[in-house]
Amino acid sequence: MKKTLLALAAAAAISPAAFADVTFKGDANVEGFRVDTEGVDDVNAGYTSRIRLAGTAKTDGNVSVNFRLLLNNSIWSGDQRDTRITLTDTNDDTTTTTKYLQGVYEQTPSDPVAVDYGYIQMPIAGWTVRAGRQVANWAGCFITCNENRDRLLAMKRFGSTTAILITDKRSEGNAGGLAGFAAGSAFTNDTATDNDSNMYSAAAVGMHKGWLWGLLLTKWAGDDNILLNGTYAIMPYAKGKIGGVSLEASLNYLNGGDLLFTDGSMSGFVRAGVDVDKLRIEGLAMMTVDGGLIDVGFDTYSMTIQNNPKTNASNTNVAHLGRKFGMTQGYDEYLVSAKLSGKVDDQFTLSGALGVANVDNNGASEIDYTFFNVKGSYQLAKTTEIYAGAETVNVDDGSSDVDTVVATLGVNTTF
Repeated sequence: MKKTLLALAAAAAISPAAFADVTFKGDANVEGFRVDTEGVDDVNAGYTSRIRLAGTAKTDGNVSVNFRLLLNNSIWSGDQRDTRITLTDTNDDTTTTTKYLQGVYEQTPSDPVAVDYGYIQMPIAGWTVRAGRQVANWAGCFITCNENRDRLLAMKRFGSTTAILITDKRSEGNAGGLAGFAAGSAFTNDTATDNDSNMYSAAAVGMHKGWLWGLLLTKWAGDDNILLNGTYAIMPYAKGKIGGVSLEASLNYLNGGDLLFTDGSMSGFVRAGVDVDKLRIEGLAMMTVDGGLIDVGFDTYSMTIQNNPKTNASNTNVAHLGRKFGMTQGYDEYLVSAKLSGKVDDQFTLSGALGVANVDNNGASEIDYTFFNVKGSYQLAKTTEIYAGAETVNVDDGSSDVDTVVATLGVNTTF
């Protein structure tokens, strides 16, 4: 970290003109969390910190470099970290005494600065082209949520519609990719050496009479042992208002795979919200059919089900729906939830949510979830929010009925 800052300072001193068109912004979060599961003696509790610094460097020709660095993103592990310095003292009576030097900070693999995203944006033949690591989102986080992709993207606006062409490198060489993600399943192939995988996508996004709409078509292509090889996806999305009711919906249909999604799988959701005086009432219904896909970061109004985006992992997650990847026909899921929120005053906001979910494994097994939570936030300053939340979730699989209570307390700020 010190070397990185020194290098930046030296570069700025040597070539100040090169930094004339660079803008920075960032955010920081510190959170305390607690997960207490019935029947489990050890309570999972601790603190996390995250600091991110984003920037845009503009050059001539309308070319820019866009990036975000993770300066810190870790669970607190103490100042001793993973290393202790041992001092050995041999006394006159030949007795050896070993002492540990306390309070020594030693850098660990979670400490170095990392690139969250970084890409070059440039105009080519009337298209805007981006090359590098980019943030991927689709359908309000239902399909993909804040996931970083090694990507080549080109987009161009035609009237009120923007066309987008994308190539994603999903795995390369012997990097592992998706070849062995299903540990313990018949599809596991951890020793594969040929596991190149690319994902090719075409999308259109536009506005029509106040409605945002989008359509994403995707095809996976790779070596024979790639689990998603041959799979294609059709993903429409819409968001708008009817009267005073805001609506959002998406479907995700996958089929054509060599190993997964061989017979077709589907997932979808509908979200609605309405303002009544100073209150906002929201509802959500989502489902999967035959092992359909839902991103882990999708907002279900729960602190324990989903709400766990890959680049901003939750500390209180208990379950993920929509993660069977078409491996089981007849594997169906649903979730129905509601949320009520409102401002107590200009600085203090309260909300409460409840919901139920069900996982049915083709009649062979079934799991029911029931959750209830309350949350509050206090606007300490224009850019700083202090928040707290607590939730209880019941998991009933027919043979056991377990309650888990989770809680968080944290602060977010932007700069």
